[in-house]
Formats: sequence, C-alpha cells, structure tokens
Amino acid sequence: MNTPPGPAIDIAAVAGAGFAAQVFQVLALREVLGQVEGSEAAIGAALAAWLLGGAAGTLAGRRAAARAADPRRLLALAAPAAAVLAAAAILAVRFARALLPLAPGEPPGVGAGLAVAAAGGFLPAVGWGFAFPAAAALLGGRRAFAVEAAGALAGGLLFTFVLAPWMPPAGIAALLLLVAAAPLSRSSPGIAVPALLLGAAGVLAGPALERASREAAWESWLPGHRLLATAQSRRGPLDVIGLRGQASLYRYGHLDFTSPDPEGAALKAHLALCLHPFPRTVLLAGGGPAVLREMLLQPVDRIVVAEPDPEVLASIEPFLAPEDRAALRDPRVTVLGEDPRAALREAADRYDVVALFGLEPSTAAANRFYTQEFFGEAERALAPDGILILSLRGTGEYQAPDLLRRNAKIRNSAMGASMWARMVPGESGYLVARPLGPVDALSGDIELDPAVLAQRFRDRGIRTAGMTPEHFHLLFPRGEAERLEETLRVEGSGAGWNSDREPAVVQETFLLRAAEQGSFLRILQGGSAPWAVAGAVLLVVVALAVFGRPTDASVAGTGFAGMGVAVAVLLGYQSSRGDLYAEVGLLAGIFMAGIALGSLSSSMCLRLLEVLVLTSVICVQEAWRGPWTSFLLALFVGIFTGATFPAALAAGGDAARLYALDLAGSAAGALLVGTVFLPATGTHGVMALLAAVKVVGAVTAWVREPRTAPASPG
Repeated sequence: MNTPPGPAIDIAAVAGAGFAAQVFQVLALREVLGQVEGSEAAIGAALAAWLLGGAAGTLAGRRAAARAADPRRLLALAAPAAAVLAAAAILAVRFARALLPLAPGEPPGVGAGLAVAAAGGFLPAVGWGFAFPAAAALLGGRRAFAVEAAGALAGGLLFTFVLAPWMPPAGIAALLLLVAAAPLSRSSPGIAVPALLLGAAGVLAGPALERASREAAWESWLPGHRLLATAQSRRGPLDVIGLRGQASLYRYGHLDFTSPDPEGAALKAHLALCLHPFPRTVLLAGGGPAVLREMLLQPVDRIVVAEPDPEVLASIEPFLAPEDRAALRDPRVTVLGEDPRAALREAADRYDVVALFGLEPSTAAANRFYTQEFFGEAERALAPDGILILSLRGTGEYQAPDLLRRNAKIRNSAMGASMWARMVPGESGYLVARPLGPVDALSGDIELDPAVLAQRFRDRGIRTAGMTPEHFHLLFPRGEAERLEETLRVEGSGAGWNSDREPAVVQETFLLRAAEQGSFLRILQGGSAPWAVAGAVLLVVVALAVFGRPTDASVAGTGFAGMGVAVAVLLGYQSSRGDLYAEVGLLAGIFMAGIALGSLSSSMCLRLLEVLVLTSVICVQEAWRGPWTSFLLALFVGIFTGATFPAALAAGGDAARLYALDLAGSAAGALLVGTVFLPATGTHGVMALLAAVKVVGAVTAWVREPRTAPASPG
C-alpha cells in the first residue's frame, strides 16, 4: 500500500516510535551490561536479537499492513504494545540471574549471559518492527525510514544528556509508553488513552518502582542480603549490599569490594608494597578502601587513588567500616576522579608502585590494562626501580594450557614495552613488572623471594589482623614461581602479544570461561574457527547476489558492514576511554543521525554507495585513535548506510522486504563482529571481512544493474 504522506500527527507517531525504540535499545544494553559483568560480547548478542526481532516483526507487519483498512490503527496497536513489552523486558533482564539455575551469588555463565542479552530485546523489537510497514503505508517507505531515524536520533541524544542523569530506568521505561501513545490519542483514543494513563503513572512512580525492583532482584539472587543503597552513575548501576555488618559494593553488576575485609585487602596491599624496597609514592586503582587502609600501614608518603567513577565512593562511604572511612581522609591520600590510564599518562612525578586490583581481561574496558600500550604508559610513569602489580588469574596446581598461553601473551606485551615481567603463582594470581634499566644499575630480575618479602614486612613494623610475614611463604611455595616462569617462557615463544587494536586476550578469556562452564561457545576455540564463520558469511552474501533480487546483496551487505563498523566503533571507544556505558546513547545517536541524514537522499546510486561504504570499512581502524575519530566514523558510516535504503527503493525494491533484509544483515554484523572477529582477528581482520562483503555488493551493483522504477511519493 502506498498512500500520500499523512498529516503532522502521522509524522509525530512514526517519530515517537523511533524515539521509543532507540531509548529502549540503549536502556536494555545498559541493563544487560550490568547483568553480565560488563562483557561487551553481550552488546553484539543484544543488538543481534534486537535486529532479528525487528526483521521478524517487519515481515509479519508487512502482511498485516497489506490487509489493514486503517494503517493508523495498526500503528496505534503496535507502538504502545512494543513499549509495554519493553518495560517487561527490562524487568526480565533485571531478574534473570534469579530465574537461572544458579547457586546464590553465582554469576551467569557465558552462554547464559548471552542468552539473557539476546532475550531482553527480541520481543519489543518484534513490536517496533511490526509497526514499520504501517508507518510506510502512511508516509511512504523512504519518508517513514527517515522520520523513524530522526526520532531515534532524538532518543539517543535525549537519553544521554537528559534522561539517564535525571530519571531512573523504571521511569524511563514508563516514559516510552507515553511517547509511543501520545501522538495517537486523537486517531485511536480507545487504545492510546489507557496507555497514556499507564505511562504517566509509571513515570510518577519511577523512583519507587526502581528501588523496589532492585531490592527484589537482589533478594532473589542473594537471599538474606539487604540493598542498602542504589545509584545510577554515568558509568553504570551501583548497588551497596549488606550482610552481618559487612557492606559490599557491586559495581555494574559484579562484586567490587567489601568493607571490612581484613584478610583479602591485607594480602593485596602488603604484597604490592613489599615488592619494593622503599615504597614512597603509590598509584592505586581498585581493591577498595580496605586495601588503601592496609597500604597506609606501610612507610608511604603519598597514595594517589584513581577512581574514574566518583559516585562509587559517595555511594558506599556511609556504610564503610570506620577505619576504612578514615583511610580515605588520611592527609597522605589523594583521590583522582579519572581513568587510571589517564592518571599514568598525566603523572607529574614517577611512582614507586602502581597497583591495579580487581580486574580480569574479559572485557574491552579491563583489557586496556593488559595491552602493550598500557605497559608502555606504565613504564614511563614508574621510577627506575618502580613496580607494577596487576590482578591476573593464576594457574593453581593444574596449569591449563589455554590459560598459560593467555598469560604468556600478556607477559610478552609487558616485555615488549621494555619491562621485566613475572607471574605470581596461584589461583588468585598477579602479574608483576618493572622497567628495564641500565645493566650496571638494575641487573637483577624482580624480587619474589618470600624470605626477603617477609623480612621487609617485619622491618617496617607492620601490625595487622589480616596478615603475618609467614603469608609470603604460603604465597610462594618453594620452586613454584621458577617452574611457572619457565613454563611461561616456553609458552610465550609463539604466543604473540595483546594490544588495544588487537584485543585477542578478551576473546581468549571469554572462551576460557566458556570451556570451564561447558558452554557450546568453546567450539570457537582455535585459529580456524573465525575464518570458517567468515566463509559462511561470504557464501550467504554471494547467494543473495546470485539468486536474490538485484538490490538484496547491497542492502543486506551494507547492513552487515554498517553495524559491524558501529560495533567496532563502540568497542574502540571502550578501549580508548573505558567509558562505554556513559556514551553508548551518544554513539548510538550519532550513528542514527547519519542514518537520518542519509535516508533523506534520493539521488545517490547504489554503485556509488557501495564504493563509499567500502571506503568507510577501510577506516575502521581509526576507531581506536580517540573519541572524535569514533564519532566521525559512526556519523559517515550511518550516512552511507541510511542512503542505501532509499537508493534501493528507487531501484524498485519493496520497503518492508528491504527493511527486513537490512535488519537481518545488521543483526549478523552486530553478533559476529562483536563476539568473534574483533577479539579474534583485531581491526585488520574486521576490515578484511567487511571489505570482502562490500566487494561482493559492489560487483553485484555493477553486473546486475537494478532496473529503474519511479520514485515513491515518500
């Protein structure tokens, strides 16, 4: 059906649907990240499920719109229904850990986490996808696509700068129902008015609903624990959980630290400082105030605490043990509200000890502290005899080959940045490194003799309930450190290294967890698995080019490449800044701004667009250079991706069919680039795959020149 463009109310309804869909997408991504301990693999899974749901809904809505006597009524049913499903999906994700067969406090496995991420967005996306054919019937395919993209742009920007800082997620979810229903109140009052009343009630009760739902979710997952405080910082959800006089901070869904914590904090603090003969200046990130308190027992002059999220300490300070609260106010302590890597780069003086605790390179945000670039920054910030210590899961009695290779790769990255590097054995292991110095000044390796460390502990007169000098002998069993060093030296000879642009350690850690948990995802282990998947992708694109309609390969391939670049930009931003949670709405909004601008074009041909998208794909490596390159790349890729849809329509394509193909291709790009290709092959591998997909599309556009059809009125 192709009716003349509707009145302003129709445009508002379609824009409202786009707005609500984009806000929900970002809200769901943030909620999912909090449930899977920040793993960016969930971003690919969630986006893929969202896009597949949109494609399925579009195909179903295409039939409904063809039979509907009034497309406005169809839109009035679909958009509010999608908003209701969105609110239900947010609650389902929040309670997912309690619904899974997990022991109390046990985090979801890799496969379960990805399933939660995927399930959270599928049904609402079906609803919004179902609404698009009705929108196309009202406004025309090209105009509906452009108006929806403009609404999505407004949603992404408003979420980042207005909604997220000032409104709880429960209130935002209710607001979506208001936005979806308001433009339809005149054309379909029987449906829209009840939806408006329900949405308004949800917005007013948002703070109470947020608190109640979080309390219930924690109680169901950790029976007996009590939610003491909750906050939505710009970096993620923060929850303070209490049990029998202890307060634990859960940062973005995973346990960060506990207060009081005498034993765990003492081991970290005194191991780090006893590794150095005279620790005077210290940079500390992670571990919590209890580690800081223990470090202050040592003869230090200054400790700089790098805490990128200032709301972390503000949230838990009222519940800290008195001695931990006093440590934060010690005159020797300076708290910096910035990223630890930025603190290293901007350090005015060199540090004797740099200690980063509580990390594991299972996400792009954490991987930033295990790359060759990071070790180079640390080497420049350390004094000539300075020590760097990082949390790094050890090996225990059984030295799993995959874990050894991963740790060897990290060790190689440190050595490639002109540092000595050694692993401290044990399940809760550490990587210790120091700058290479002149042979006549620093001719030895790192001091890991437990007798020496214990003597330093005694000589400094440290008295603490959490540790005695004998703990060092338990930490370093006789000969264990030497055997581990020799094993890592052998494993490291061909292991390669880890970098910001090629974060191979992220996928290796991801697959290690999958193998330990028996997840089917362990089939991705091995160097040939990503290329087998790449071959399957290319076969599908070639099949579309040969057997499909002339525009099919271009639209699906551009969806795959455009979303692949978008995911690479998101992870590149995460790698360079470590702050994806705060800016995910902004980056999504910029990408949608490009989509909206591109969709306004009706004069660009598919041949030219194939060349432009291919050129953008080649620039994917620029996403790692900084925020401005990320923003520009997202904008231009969005423009070329958005322009492909009206160009394919002008060539005679069907709006709903092309929209579904675009979403299906985008779903594959989001899933495969984020979870397989970028971690396994780095930016070069991603560029090669996306370029190959677009070469097929370009050849198809030139060989099978689409027939020319009159442009639709939209």
